[in-house]
This record gives sequence, structure tokens and C-alpha cells, in this order.
Amino acid sequence: MQMKQALFKANLENNGDAVVVSDIDGGIVFWNAAAKNMFGYSFEEVKGKDPHDILTPASNREFAKHSKAAYASTRKSNIMGAFIRLRALTKNKNKIDVDLQINSVELDSKVYIYTFIRDVSDMVELEKKTDRLINIDALTKVKNRYRFNTDMKWLVTRCQGTAKPLSVGIIDIDYFKSINDKYGHDVGDVALVQFCEMMTSRLPTTAVFARLGGEEIALALPDTDCYEAVQIIEEMRQYVSEQTIKCDSASFKITFSCGLSSLRGAKCMIRSLLKEADKALYQAKEQGRNRTVLFHH
Repeated sequence: MQMKQALFKANLENNGDAVVVSDIDGGIVFWNAAAKNMFGYSFEEVKGKDPHDILTPASNREFAKHSKAAYASTRKSNIMGAFIRLRALTKNKNKIDVDLQINSVELDSKVYIYTFIRDVSDMVELEKKTDRLINIDALTKVKNRYRFNTDMKWLVTRCQGTAKPLSVGIIDIDYFKSINDKYGHDVGDVALVQFCEMMTSRLPTTAVFARLGGEEIALALPDTDCYEAVQIIEEMRQYVSEQTIKCDSASFKITFSCGLSSLRGAKCMIRSLLKEADKALYQAKEQGRNRTVLFHH
């Protein structure tokens, strides 16, 4: 048995991942060098302490302790052996992203919990950056065409299954080309950014707002019928017209035109919604711009 314990301890000590071992009814009994490097604590600082008191963020601590206590009494858990990604605390209270795997072992009739922990903060940050590149417009920081289409597929499927309304708008900033011609494209970019900030700051939290390209914006309003959608857009149109775009020495106001389409239930199709909204936008421009037009069947 002593040989088994020695081999077990040597394997944990030399493991490249952080390894934390705790008595199932008590505190930490083993803490390898990788754990010290990752979290900043020496073994002497953590010996005998509940690992959740020092490594688990306060928001998750009670649940983690409850899960540990449940396993201690039943020896059953659906997380044993599974890989879990969560956040952990370091000695200086920084939160890091970690992948961990929890297992148990019995030595000298005592059960111990041992956890392999790997710092994946760099990988998580890379995933976030990749996600932003795929889904977010680089200039305005709102969703892009790809993400809008992805969200629309889900919204339309939901609409078809629940018979709840879905309204879609296509928006153009009025005379945007004139802004670029008069002030330059840099100022035009600032105007576009500030416009998107105005819109996203006041739209419903459930709205999907995206830049399709140029000054063309798409808006989806789930659970919103055509009359509610018109009211929302009209309030936004009035608000935007009262604001001033400022960039260096340039200062001016902008307006926008919007074409809206709204359908319900099984009749709701992405292509038809967008096509109808685009037709309504064309009508808004023909009627003098700075207005909202609802597509009529």
C-alpha cells in the first residue's frame, strides 16, 4: 500500500497540470508545484483548507460545497471524470479560466478527491477574439450580416413553432453618401458608429441589430407585431433626428429611413421578410426619406 501511495503521489507531483487533492471530509492534503505556479499559494498556505474557500469564486462557492457534501454522503456524482470549464481564483484574486477533471481514489480506507486543473485563459481569449471576428462588425461593434442571418434562422424557427409575431426592418441613413462627400469617409465612419450607439442604447434588449454593409442596417424584433414595430422605430427615428453627430470640427444631424415587414407563425420565412422590408425601405425613400414604411400585402 505504501508503494501504491508513493507512486500515486509521484505521478501527481510530476504532472504538468495543477493537481489538488483533498480529504473528502476535510481540506487539502496535496498541492503540486504546478498548482503553486498557477494559483500563487504554497502548499503550507493551503494545507487543511477547503479548496472551494480559496479557489472557487464566491458566486459559485455554496453550490460547489453542496455538491462535494452530496458526493461525500452518496458517493455518486455526474461530474466525476467529466471535463468542466469554469473560472477559478488566484491568490491575488484574479479570475482565470480553467478546465478541470475531478476524480476520487481510496487509499488506506479513506476517500480522497483529486482534481487536475489546466489554465485555458489564453485559449478562451482566443476563442472570444475569433468569435468577434466571425460575428461582429469591426467598425461599429454591432452584429454583422453573418450573425444576423444566423440569429434570424433561430428567430424564424421559433416564430413558426409558437405562432408569435416577428418584425424585421431594413434601415438606411438618409443621404449618407453626401456626408462622405462633404466631410470625408473618416467622418462618415464616425457618424455610422455613433448612429449604431444611439440605436442600440434605446432598442429593446431582445432586438437583433446588425450592420449588413455600408450604411445598411438590419433589425429584428421578436414577439413584436407590425404596429408595435412601427411605434418602436418611430420613437427611435425621432430620437436620432434630435441628436448631433460630432467629429473633430464637424457637427451635423442625421435621419434614417426604415422599411418594415411583419409576419406571424408558419407563414414566416426569412427571405420573404427581408425582401418585403427592402421593398418598404424603397417606398420610404421615394416618399421623401426620414420615415418608416410598413410593407402591405
